[in-house]
Formats: sequence, C-alpha cells, structure tokens
Amino acid sequence: MEKYLSDTDGLIEKVAAKNAISKEEVLREIQSTIDLAWNHDDPSIRARQQALFPNGKPSIDEFLSVAIKQVMNSFHN
Repeated sequence: MEKYLSDTDGLIEKVAAKNAISKEEVLREIQSTIDLAWNHDDPSIRARQQALFPNGKPSIDEFLSVAIKQVMNSFHN
C-alpha cells in the first residue's frame, strides 16, 4: 500500500493512459472534484471534508493519499 501512497504521479499517468486522456486532464478533473466537494452546501459533506482534511482543502497528492487509505481500510474491515 505505501508504494501507491508515494507514487501518485504514476497512478495519475496510468489513469490517463487507460482513459486515453492527458495527465493534465486527469489532474484538472481531480482538482475539480476536490473543489466541488470542498465547497458543497451539504453540512454532512462539509463535516466529512473537515474530518478528512483538518488543515484545509487538500492538494491532489493529499486527496489521493487519503482516498487510497480509505479504500485500503475498507478492504481490511
């Protein structure tokens, strides 16, 4: 698992290749998703964002690291 947490660039490249889009497009889509979630009107969604990212809106790398940890934890529970 730790290998993936330290290699988000490789993960982004794989997603881009699999979807026949550029790495920049993948990054734009991820950033757009982060922005939408962070600015959501639903208080429960905002609370979840604050819980996952107590230091504020995450960078793409921070977002992916947390997302990967969440997915991996769901497999172990």
